[in-house]
Amino acid sequence: MDKAFENLLNWFTTSVHGVWNESHSPMKFEEALLSVSQMCSANPAKVLNIFDVKGNTKIATGSIAKNKSADLIIADIKQVKEHYKFKVEKVILKGNLV
Repeated sequence: MDKAFENLLNWFTTSVHGVWNESHSPMKFEEALLSVSQMCSANPAKVLNIFDVKGNTKIATGSIAKNKSADLIIADIKQVKEHYKFKVEKVILKGNLV
């Protein structure tokens, strides 16, 4: 998932020719970061049906919100020339550093 995050961030912030031969304009870094975070956290949690689990805070995850499991990563994102490098620094699961 960390490589997917890096690839998506680079794709969204770069003007590239798309899969269907359509170009897209690059997003600003902050906008791309929010979109990629959604794609790599909320979307998988929704597919696994653990994004909005009523009353079960032990498994609800995919976003930072009250009554959800404290599952987070701390990452270092560096711009190298025109691309970004993404490196996971710390992982926090259910509020505990692992």
